[in-house]
Amino acid sequence: MDPSFLLIASACGYLAIGVPVAFALGLATATTLVLAENYPLMVLLKETFTGIDSFPLMAVPFFILAAELMSGGSLTEVLLRFAGQFVGHKRGGLGYTNVVSLTFFSGISGSALADAAGPGAMMIRMMDKAGYDRAYAAALTASTAIVGPIIPPSIIMIIYALQDETVSVGQLFVAGIVPGILIAVAMCVVNFHVSKKRNYKGDGRLPPLREVLLTTWKALPAILLPVVILGGMRAGWFTPTEASV
Repeated sequence: MDPSFLLIASACGYLAIGVPVAFALGLATATTLVLAENYPLMVLLKETFTGIDSFPLMAVPFFILAAELMSGGSLTEVLLRFAGQFVGHKRGGLGYTNVVSLTFFSGISGSALADAAGPGAMMIRMMDKAGYDRAYAAALTASTAIVGPIIPPSIIMIIYALQDETVSVGQLFVAGIVPGILIAVAMCVVNFHVSKKRNYKGDGRLPPLREVLLTTWKALPAILLPVVILGGMRAGWFTPTEASV
């Protein structure tokens, strides 16, 4: 039997019975090697190890771990308070807080899913309790979460750079700053019009200066983290993997 046909047929068969894509591809390859008998099974083990033996690729789980640590600790709440103290008193303040806090968090996680599952889930609950339409809160969070893979660090950019040796991870990170900020600004404009139309009000007060300074001081490590990561990479002090660690 032709190995190419066997590979495609077995992959489709595994997918049809509900096997996850990654496992379906691996099992399809193993099935083809066993039935076609053109290559030794050792090829599968060798190529599998070669595929994961990548120093730059180690940055991905470490950035995900960083986002999990931030979400599990109190830093996410600090970021929410930091963003809310500047825009929370305005009309649609929680919507602005959603956008600003997720934008800050995207400079840590590099993942849209991490943004939506961490501070995004908290913001949806807060907006729902404050009288915002739950569907709008979820839509705003989902839309703003796409800033995660655009503003550095970005997991997608790291994987893309691994596939093309002519592309630099640092250059991709720099290229994502302006588009990410523009998306955040666009989300704020949308929130302004929706909040005005639906009369979503803020809390109506500015926090005292002492509280602003204290919250800013607590949030400073998270705020400066993207600057340190990007600045260190551009200066040649460390690689993306070392930055993620």
